[in-house]
Amino acid sequence: MENTKINGIHINGIHKIYLNITNTLINFLYSALEAVGRSDMYYCWEPGVYYIPEYLGISKSEFWNTIDLKGYKFWVDMPELPLWKSLWGKLEALSEDIGAELYIVVNPTLNPIHVFGQYLKVADLFGRSFTHTVATTDKSVLAHPNAVYIDVSEAMVIKVKEAGGNALEYPTLMNSYKCNITEDMIDDLINNIRGMHEE
Repeated sequence: MENTKINGIHINGIHKIYLNITNTLINFLYSALEAVGRSDMYYCWEPGVYYIPEYLGISKSEFWNTIDLKGYKFWVDMPELPLWKSLWGKLEALSEDIGAELYIVVNPTLNPIHVFGQYLKVADLFGRSFTHTVATTDKSVLAHPNAVYIDVSEAMVIKVKEAGGNALEYPTLMNSYKCNITEDMIDDLINNIRGMHEE
């Protein structure tokens, strides 16, 4: 489809950017390992391993029940990742440049306290006036030709693409990239989104 311009605006370009907060801005892997008493494994995590309970040899229910005991503070106390400010700053600059809206996606679980905790963490990072937050377990609802979804989960990226949307896998040790993100990788991500917008 031709990307028509009216007054310099790409009508068929990217109008919304959705960034999943987990393991892009905040370090869920570290906090989860700490919660289950295995923080020693953080610095020797096997590249490409995404599913934490399975790798630890515990059930999914045991894993989440242990995290549930931490309550909303599990998210509030979660450390930010080293390059989170750079990532967010570059996404903000891109959004302003192409006229797109930028959203944070938080992840509901069976315990609603986790959504509350994630909203508090978002407020801690961006202030209480920040309102561009979306909560959904079904990321396919974010699929749209004029939107792009960013997540560390390869499965979620595939799901959004299969629903007709655009999605990018965020580089991390836990997925197919098998390494922590660098500034150059962030720049590549930004350029990929710009390319989607202009094509």
